[in-house]
Amino acid sequence: GQVASYMPYCQGRVEKLWGKEAGFPHDAETFYPERWLDEDFKPNAFYYPVFQAGLRTCMGKDMALMEAKTATAMLVASFDIKPVPGHPSNPDIQNSVTCPMAGGLHCVMTPR
Repeated sequence: GQVASYMPYCQGRVEKLWGKEAGFPHDAETFYPERWLDEDFKPNAFYYPVFQAGLRTCMGKDMALMEAKTATAMLVASFDIKPVPGHPSNPDIQNSVTCPMAGGLHCVMTPR
């Protein structure tokens, strides 16, 4: 009779995995992409559950990650990207299936 929920959004903010308790310099809520750049850090699929893990891994995972990296590299190489003054540079994440940013991330893109 008990309700149980699975929330990947919350799992990605577990202090024992991603915060100071895990040896990172920031708490799990802080946007700190450098935490994944350490050569000794080798997370498994269960640390990043967006695409699930184990026998139920998303079939499109590798393609989605490749597309995200390619699109990011093309944008960064082609444009100077700067936040719009007066708009929050760290907007709140809305709780939903896709976790969009509340109000978006306003920026100005000028061709290089």
